Amino acid sequence: MTLAFALSFTACNKGDDNNNEDNDNDVGLVVDGVEWAATNVDDFQQFAARPDMYTKFYQWNRSKAWPASGAVTGWPTEQITDPSWTNNPCPPGWRLPTKDEWQALMNTTSEWAEVNTRGNAVSGRFYGPACKACTLPSNMTGCIFLPAVGGRYSRDDSSLDHRGLEGYYWTSVQQTNKDGYRLRFTPHTVGIGPHFKAVGFSIRCVK
Repeated sequence: MTLAFALSFTACNKGDDNNNEDNDNDVGLVVDGVEWAATNVDDFQQFAARPDMYTKFYQWNRSKAWPASGAVTGWPTEQITDPSWTNNPCPPGWRLPTKDEWQALMNTTSEWAEVNTRGNAVSGRFYGPACKACTLPSNMTGCIFLPAVGGRYSRDDSSLDHRGLEGYYWTSVQQTNKDGYRLRFTPHTVGIGPHFKAVGFSIRCVK
């Protein structure tokens, strides 16, 4: 059996004005009518200043933004069983992507970029139909950049793992009452799978 995917893309250039209002300056790429933000969320409901930076982490359906470097105290260790994201970390007018929307972005293809090889201050992946040609900061027509921020990966001690080596991004869809789907990428692989809701991962928004 052969499966065919019909995808449509629109390229959007991010301007210099990153004021977190609902405007086209925050849009990086459109896939099948879904607009992808050009940068991660950093502080709660605020976009990061640029795409290639280590941004803060969020546990499933929690508004607390945890730093992307150093040790932290007060990390909640209880199991999270919320079925959905009622605490939306995205700016007004934006939301978390579904599992299918992440899959559609993955289907556009992507390419890993080591730090400082294509204008990127941190390692990560370029996604989109022009992923092999795009460079930061201004040659981003037809793609977006996702930094490999790693994650606060241990449910019990908030350990910071895989920074600069892997990226973990939440979807809005749970698998079970304790696991939510997330995108994971490395220099060699990209995939979607479940993980404990109590860990801290990155946020990329859509609308």
